[in-house]
Amino acid sequence: MSGTGNTTVPASSDDPSPRFPGVGLVPALVRVWSAAADDHLGEVALFDAAAHSEWILGRDAATPDDPAPRALCFRQRPGENLPGGLLTGNTISRVQLHVRQTPGGLEITNIGAAKLLINGCLMAPDVRHRAVFGDVVQIVGHSMYLLVERPLVLSSCPCDLGPLHAFGEPDAHGIVGESPAVWAFRAALAAAASTLGHVFVHGPTSTGKELAAQALHRLSGRGGPLVAYNAATLTLSLADSILFGNRAGYPNPGMPERPGLVGAAQGGTLFLDEIGELMSAGQATLLRTLDGEYTRQGESKPQRADLLVVCATNRDVSCIKHDVLPRFAYVVETPSVADRMEDIPLLVRHLLQLEALTNPALAARFVRAGAGGRPEVDVAAALILVLLRWPHDGNLRDLRNLLLRAMTETAGPSLMPPVDRLRRLPPPATEDIEDVQQLLDGIRSPNEVIMQSKELLHPHMVRHGWQLQKAAKAVGIDRHALARLLEKHGIRRPGGD
Repeated sequence: MSGTGNTTVPASSDDPSPRFPGVGLVPALVRVWSAAADDHLGEVALFDAAAHSEWILGRDAATPDDPAPRALCFRQRPGENLPGGLLTGNTISRVQLHVRQTPGGLEITNIGAAKLLINGCLMAPDVRHRAVFGDVVQIVGHSMYLLVERPLVLSSCPCDLGPLHAFGEPDAHGIVGESPAVWAFRAALAAAASTLGHVFVHGPTSTGKELAAQALHRLSGRGGPLVAYNAATLTLSLADSILFGNRAGYPNPGMPERPGLVGAAQGGTLFLDEIGELMSAGQATLLRTLDGEYTRQGESKPQRADLLVVCATNRDVSCIKHDVLPRFAYVVETPSVADRMEDIPLLVRHLLQLEALTNPALAARFVRAGAGGRPEVDVAAALILVLLRWPHDGNLRDLRNLLLRAMTETAGPSLMPPVDRLRRLPPPATEDIEDVQQLLDGIRSPNEVIMQSKELLHPHMVRHGWQLQKAAKAVGIDRHALARLLEKHGIRRPGGD
């Protein structure tokens, strides 16, 4: 198989809307946390100024008495917006938020009974507050949203994506996410697999390049095996032997015949990860294979290379030899976590469910059987706030490591963020006493974080003037229990006994 050049999917950055050409973007609130069931995570409320100038976000369906049209939640899928769930529960008013579109975001006024937090800070009621893209909007005790830009309708994929997975769940290839970036990624994989060309997968570390290779193998319809190898371990002296194998008796008598990676992947897919770590001379050994043939060591007659070659790297593509990259028909970009922040709650749920399979004793505190036996996770709003406000340089690996730390540090039942992450939140920082209390007000069970965190208990006492009764009432425990906690943590009022 050979390619005459490469095409990067999705479209180039020259396009005014690279992922969705010709589709206008509007402000949207994506549900990222819920105090009740988590089956509505990923649903989105769209705010199109061409349709209305103001909206109401609140409980239950619209009524004639509503002061503005109601913002409805949808499940966005390519080419269609499916109705999502109504906001329900007695912790939110029927008319809770008044919303207007502004340049760069939304103007939000809290006119209901529940408190409103933006980025963990308490917002005064009946006052207009401007939220910009990337802000976290929380209706305390009910739900949390990430403000993003979204197309009104996701572009339809010209290639067959196969049967769609359940909303918010992993697809057939194990890819999780409902964001535009992930749907563009799925479309790119389908487009690349529909051709006969080799595929180059490029993206930051820990963004799912191996999942991409597995998806390309399945989508290509090849009946042969998927053979994966870390090209960073491929030394120049052994490259020919490892890649192409050898005939029996070569180079030494008694040497068994070996098919090599290319021979083992015949009829299937060869996935070479970390190809950017391979020196130019080593990359050059791939040229003839990419052009459709290879020669085993000890033989002079070339054989046909009937396989799909998928190479991946997190380095800049300039590290790839100038005559190697054009042999790939497609370059598929894997999205970073920063490109798909609204998928974080779905990724958290998926990672915790996977962890429950390998570490059931630890995960049992936070993963429970939901409706129909479907696993559900118990995650505090504070954890989602931290994850949405944190730079995920390590992408999925960073996310998983943080969750593992949270599981070992949290007593339960709601999974809380590690305390050091709370203290090191990007601005607005929770080091300010007022902001710490606002964060505690916003989480599902504030007494749980108080009980496990000396760092938060001390500023909580300072804020309430060291008045035991008042401080205990604020977190829903009795004064005697709070006194025991203070003694346990060795916290004393300055100048006190």
